[in-house]
Amino acid sequence: MLSALLIVLLLLPTLATFFFRVDTRSYPRRTILLTAAGILVWLLATTWQPAGIDASTLRNLLFIGLILALVLGTFHLYLRYYRNMLHLVLQYRRSFLLSIMLLLLAGGLSWLGFSRIVLPVTTLAERAGLSVTEHAWYQNTSARFPGLGREFMPSLDEGAFLLMPTTLPHAGLEETLDLMQQMDRRIAEIPEVKLVAGKIGRAETALDPAPISMFETLILYHPEFASDEKGRPIPDENGNLRRLWREHIRTPDDIWLEIRKAADLPGITSAPKLYPIETRLIMLQTGMRATMGLRVEAPDLETLDAFSLALESLLRQTDGVRAASVYADRALSKPYLEIEPNRALLAQYGLSMADVQQTIQTALGGELTGYSIEGRERVPIRVRLARSWRNHPETIAQTDIPTPSGAFIPLGELADIRYTTGPAAIRSENTFLTSYVTFEPEENQSASDLGRHLQNTLADAIQSGQLQVPEGARYQLEGEFLQQERAEKRLKLILPATLLIIILLLYRQFRSAALTTIIFSSILVVWAGGFLMLWLFGQPWFFDVHLFGSHLRDLFHIGEIQLSVAVWIGFLALFGIAVDDGVIMTTYLEQRWKSQSPRSRAELIPMATEAAMRRVRPCLMTTATTILALLPILTSAGKGSELMIPMAVPALGGMIALLISPLFIPFLYITLKERSLP
Repeated sequence: MLSALLIVLLLLPTLATFFFRVDTRSYPRRTILLTAAGILVWLLATTWQPAGIDASTLRNLLFIGLILALVLGTFHLYLRYYRNMLHLVLQYRRSFLLSIMLLLLAGGLSWLGFSRIVLPVTTLAERAGLSVTEHAWYQNTSARFPGLGREFMPSLDEGAFLLMPTTLPHAGLEETLDLMQQMDRRIAEIPEVKLVAGKIGRAETALDPAPISMFETLILYHPEFASDEKGRPIPDENGNLRRLWREHIRTPDDIWLEIRKAADLPGITSAPKLYPIETRLIMLQTGMRATMGLRVEAPDLETLDAFSLALESLLRQTDGVRAASVYADRALSKPYLEIEPNRALLAQYGLSMADVQQTIQTALGGELTGYSIEGRERVPIRVRLARSWRNHPETIAQTDIPTPSGAFIPLGELADIRYTTGPAAIRSENTFLTSYVTFEPEENQSASDLGRHLQNTLADAIQSGQLQVPEGARYQLEGEFLQQERAEKRLKLILPATLLIIILLLYRQFRSAALTTIIFSSILVVWAGGFLMLWLFGQPWFFDVHLFGSHLRDLFHIGEIQLSVAVWIGFLALFGIAVDDGVIMTTYLEQRWKSQSPRSRAELIPMATEAAMRRVRPCLMTTATTILALLPILTSAGKGSELMIPMAVPALGGMIALLISPLFIPFLYITLKERSLP
């Protein structure tokens, strides 16, 4: 953010004054401007460091100089040849209009995908008996333009992971504790891991329903480069930054793969990738320990357990779901030791239920006899049978029960002692018993697409009889998919409302539907440019080059971007910027029209050309400042960059496409006014 402010507030005005001046013969002023620009470039090289913090200052200086020369040089050439380009546009109007239509088509293909764009055509063709979708050209084009995936929000890099695997419910406390400690030791051996802290059980509160069988392991990992207490990088003996990660570890996702391998122990289920803060929010909203899952409701525990296991089996076979991550809560898998006294036998010996229960409680659970005071600690003292006498039903059956006559009767003669299974925990929502079947999408699989695929898969399984839904039972998708659905519903209201407000404000200013439409056309252009840039970021060949020792794809974080709320926020900001250029250009064109009142086409075109020449400079300045201010955001790697980059990418693509606006708006304006001339 600091780098973006330096560029917009200091560097851009200085360089623009030099590059965009008509008269540059004032050499003292030129020298001052270049000196100021050099100082600011040096500041950017030490603060922004676009070539990477491990690169030298000289390399960063060269990189920044190249970026500035490329951007400002392009705009300088654009300004220099703007009149010629405008004459070509007016001379070949149909070709220019066709290029605009192709740009809009490319934006639509990038957003929705080829198959959705041509869906009406393919539907009509199939009704006519033509199988268009089976042709190679159709499949290749669909693979080239699949459309953007969807997600609710990009995950933030919190510098830590939360590993939450589970054991089977019948595992004892000692065995569970031993597994957790063994897993923690294996994870701590990973060089990139800084701290491992595991927890089982829960606090004495109803707000923490974690069972003994669920682990909560907080894993902090080292940053990629070492730094001192003030956050300054620490160099190694060769003068380079000291890297704390191994060579094959490039991203936090690689660390997570190492953690997953280390946590792969017999008796422990796999766990989805979670972050501490994100997980707490998910658990507060849904009660699940995963970003996606099915909430299962049933009228009784037996039905709930059977239906959950059936859904678990089906999800393991579903495409797009990582099979190892699927886990259904076991509603009836917790072992219990039941002691059922025979009331008739108790009455024969003169015993009451309270007498027997008191003896069982003292022998097995223990009786509090006092406290051991050790400094400020208070340790309770309990008296009960030795472990060897309470570890097995046969030894428990030999526990003596005193009778009123003074005789002792073994517990096994007075009660039926047996093992049985029951619920580990009972949860209910909306008056129904509830459990969850959690899972994790596979790599490069969006939660939105997987959610829709699961809905269709489960519906088909129910219709074909593969999945039987018991009476009174039901399921519902929860987690990120549901959040995405809610966000899309809100965006379907917010986006049209925003565009409508822009149209109303433009109409209030110009009092003309035609002029409002001309200005609004800039939004269509930047819309197409934004989606086209999102598509390019997902292509492996885009910017796959090395410059000054830096891979540009890694430098600008080029990779597939899902269509999320952050992306739509970037588009909303882009729409407001796009209208500015249209307002500047159209306002001056209208003023010149009213002042000169051209009476023929021969007078209209020179008038409009001169008016456009006078307003192209501020339009280019708006575009240049925005593009250069977005570059530090694209190269940022700090906290919050996961949200800022998806917002900046469509804005960058839209601003590049906005270079068409100084040509498109005069073209539309001249075409409109020619109709009113003789």
